[in-house]
Amino acid sequence: MVGGVLLALAAVVFVVGLVTTVGRGTDTDVVALLRGPGQPVGAGVPVDEERMLFVPRGEPAPQCRVTDAEGRDVPVRPTTVGTTVTTMGVTWTGVSTFTSPTAEVRVECATPVDRLRIGSPLGAGFAVGLVLTILGPLLLGGAGLAVLVVTTVLWLSRPPRPAGSPPPPSSPSPGW
Repeated sequence: MVGGVLLALAAVVFVVGLVTTVGRGTDTDVVALLRGPGQPVGAGVPVDEERMLFVPRGEPAPQCRVTDAEGRDVPVRPTTVGTTVTTMGVTWTGVSTFTSPTAEVRVECATPVDRLRIGSPLGAGFAVGLVLTILGPLLLGGAGLAVLVVTTVLWLSRPPRPAGSPPPPSSPSPGW
């Protein structure tokens, strides 16, 4: 019983972890079609959460300016690691990150780029989530399988009871 519950729990943890981690990793706030320098595009983003600017793979990293809803500049930091994600059939490369104090930002890029994706950064949190999604179910499933194997071996190797023997002393009387 315990082994079966652990195996079922492992499956649930795997599915929930996979959906949550991959969903967070491919979360896209907006894919913007840029109209050129001096033509900013607006986007809704989560407040005080780091977001990443992505360009289609192979395009150069543009110089972009991000402003919040009040028109204040939001610091844009270049990425320090190569990050790629494929969504909607396009492979995107992360070029910079920012954290907005407001839910609306405007992005303007000085260098020409046709499309810009704004979404979740894929960093250490994503990697940790993916590792836990794999290791958690492996440990739970392994423990469940071990319990099932040990229980089965003990059940099969117990000495047989002779036919017609009285029940063990701790059993209640049949009551007839």
